[in-house]
Amino acid sequence: MSTAAPPPALKGDGNGRYRILIVGNSGTGKSTTMRRLSSLLGIPAVSLDLLHFKPGWTPYSRDEFRARVTNFIESNEEWIIDGNYYSKLGDLTFKAATDVIWLDPPRLLYWPRVFLRSILRIIGYHRSTQDVVPDGCDETFKSVFLERDSVLLWAITHHGVVRKRLTPMLAADPVEKGGKWRRLGGWGSEVRVWFERVEELAMRRRERAE
Repeated sequence: MSTAAPPPALKGDGNGRYRILIVGNSGTGKSTTMRRLSSLLGIPAVSLDLLHFKPGWTPYSRDEFRARVTNFIESNEEWIIDGNYYSKLGDLTFKAATDVIWLDPPRLLYWPRVFLRSILRIIGYHRSTQDVVPDGCDETFKSVFLERDSVLLWAITHHGVVRKRLTPMLAADPVEKGGKWRRLGGWGSEVRVWFERVEELAMRRRERAE
């Protein structure tokens, strides 16, 4: 008895082009995944945080933000975007994407990473790494530990919120049925296996380009 072939690592537009949106709660690895995909596929990438904030964590207006995101999408035949911002962008990025990658590891796995990342940002270590932080938007002890919109508190309280919002979207268009949505959960093996398949795709892509 034959078994159905697994869906491709990335769906694309059918002509070898990929517009990839990476979503998930804070700290789930969106920016890391974005950078790795960009390196493998040679596709321009941007974090929505970089398009949303001015120095001092001052947000652009909703219209300005949408215009900045739209400009990136329309200026690049292929792209990778990291971030949610559904309340401000609606389905703008979701509709434009050929692939939506939902990173959904257990909270127990990623919350310690959020904590460590925040500590490194407080001491300024992120400036010597590839950590994605908007210019002039430093994290402080107060913003991390004492304020109501702390990223640590956000990561805890929005785990279920993100799942509630994204689960119906995944169910409506999953890769298993030819759709664009892929959920990567678990403790790391799903992401690892998926990246192995993306690496194979990237190798074939480079061979065709030669």
